[in-house]
Amino acid sequence: MGVTARITAEAMTEFAGGRSTFREGLVQLFMTYQSRKFGRFVLVASVIGAAVAGCGRAPPPRPPDTASMQVVNTVPPGLIRYEQSVFPGEVGADATRIALDRAGNLYVAGRPGVRVLDAAGRLVRVWSTSGPAVCIAVGESGRVYVGLAQRLEVYGPNGARITSWGEAGRKTGQFALLSGLAVSEPDVFVADSGNRCIHHFAMNGDFVGDIARRDPAAGEPGLLVPSPYLDCLTAPDGSLVLTDPGRRRVEHRTA
Repeated sequence: MGVTARITAEAMTEFAGGRSTFREGLVQLFMTYQSRKFGRFVLVASVIGAAVAGCGRAPPPRPPDTASMQVVNTVPPGLIRYEQSVFPGEVGADATRIALDRAGNLYVAGRPGVRVLDAAGRLVRVWSTSGPAVCIAVGESGRVYVGLAQRLEVYGPNGARITSWGEAGRKTGQFALLSGLAVSEPDVFVADSGNRCIHHFAMNGDFVGDIARRDPAAGEPGLLVPSPYLDCLTAPDGSLVLTDPGRRRVEHRTA
């Protein structure tokens, strides 16, 4: 009986110390006591006690993988092709889009309206729009085109409003949810995520036509826009580049 107690205690110690699995301990005890009636009773008691002791103690923690962390945090200098020279701290916490003019001034669209910073990052000018500004573009003339959710406003370089246009709706030329602007004066292109197309206007607000609006009769499949990230820009030759978010591609079209 003394031998029986000694072996059982060793098995329980291994369970509690985490140096043996439940299956290994069970096999060890079974092989030791299978021929003894008294041992069978001790076997049951030992297994229950060892299981309780083992469940109450968590496995030892794994050391952190510092090697992989070092790889992530270390970027070869040859892969960095830029150098931060100025950090514009006056852009605002709710900035949505940015644009540059020919002089290198930065125009930031956001909730208060438009903020203008010079090439050194200094805040030069701020003006309010009639609603949160969601997109912005600057023309060759210096005019600043600001898109609201369902309206387009045009300002001079000093922030004075020149004109505005836009009508909310789902019909041709109407605005549902603006998300991008591209200007190549006298042409103005407005990306409308809600209507899934690009509106083409003249710089005075006259409507020219819709681009990429779905039209099965004309063989136009339209754009897939599951989220408000439709955008566009103009190429140097005056053609139009636009996103097709749902198909995960970029299209190049004549204006």
